Amino acid sequence: MFISAHYAKKMWTNHERKSALARALQEKEESILPARFDDTQLPGLRPTVAYIDLRHETPDTFASKILRKISAIRRAEQMGRNMNVHAPAQTPRKLEDVAAYLIIGVENDEFLPVWKLFANEPELIESDAADSVYEDVYFDDFDEMKEVFESIKKAVSKADESQKRGLDRQKAFERAWMDECISRASYYAMSRIGKGTCAEPTRLAGFKYMIFGIHRDYARLIRALRTQEVLEGRPQPVRDAEEIYFKNITTVVQIPAAIQRAVEGSGGDDQEFMRLLFTEVMRLRTFGPDLDEAS
Repeated sequence: MFISAHYAKKMWTNHERKSALARALQEKEESILPARFDDTQLPGLRPTVAYIDLRHETPDTFASKILRKISAIRRAEQMGRNMNVHAPAQTPRKLEDVAAYLIIGVENDEFLPVWKLFANEPELIESDAADSVYEDVYFDDFDEMKEVFESIKKAVSKADESQKRGLDRQKAFERAWMDECISRASYYAMSRIGKGTCAEPTRLAGFKYMIFGIHRDYARLIRALRTQEVLEGRPQPVRDAEEIYFKNITTVVQIPAAIQRAVEGSGGDDQEFMRLLFTEVMRLRTFGPDLDEAS
């Protein structure tokens, strides 16, 4: 949509705009790409809709952006058709329904002694076996990891809302998942314009990567939402850090708070800190994570 003062005055462009807005509202997907020659306001087009400012673009750079965006959407749509994803038989009630274990690659040795106190002994994980229920999913970009899990939560939530309205839950889930794939792919393609192909991953202090044991019903969904991997491919992950294993991933969420309680309660006394820390370790091992706190 090439927006200008002239565009706003023409009968056909106004008819065209109303049809496009009606389609976007009905299909609930991105179908309008505004490009502005000036600041003319158009009825029905919200001020929050993102746009390209043509006053800062040449025809060639703008054409390149259009091609990149359409290419990303088409790849995401094709990827979605090939995935043949179906809604899980049962909506997950807790995190353990999706991920059964967690392996953390610790980059800073100072973190190891304390975290190992809370960790479990590694179990034999045959994630590559054909009959395995879980698959390893590797993340070294923690911002991406949060976004991917948030997208899955959104798809499940939309499916639940559709079911309450008497609609087909599985179709709603698949559509919501596809919307998330296309949205992430489109945003990624646009954000990479004028930048290098590989962005620096976002890391947590002291940690290099995380590997989740994801239930196979969700592993393909999560991989499909890994936008950079889908559109550009990624090298095989390198597991070169000291690794610790957690059988219950909700335990990991509570470890920082447990350590903080030991620090505050010890008053700077090292022996008291270790006593309080072991108390926290035994509490988690004996009673398990506090579900309210973990959520």
